[in-house]
Amino acid sequence: MKDKFRELGFDLPQSPAPIFSITFYDEGKNRRFYRILLENGIYPPFLNYPGAPPGGHFRFIITSLTTDEQIGLLLDTIKSSL
Repeated sequence: MKDKFRELGFDLPQSPAPIFSITFYDEGKNRRFYRILLENGIYPPFLNYPGAPPGGHFRFIITSLTTDEQIGLLLDTIKSSL
């Protein structure tokens, strides 16, 4: 899963943890992306606190309960916003 996000240009650490964050490092792009996610029924936490990447970031958790359809929707939504 993380490799697919890396292929889209997101910088993710090499870690086995199922939690990861993505950002566009731009507040305007992140706000636009947040609206697109919500329109597609995806409700990730958006974090913007001191020390966070510029413009904030989105946190996702992929578990064994996450379906292939949900992952596909997330990836398609991200691709459509690039």
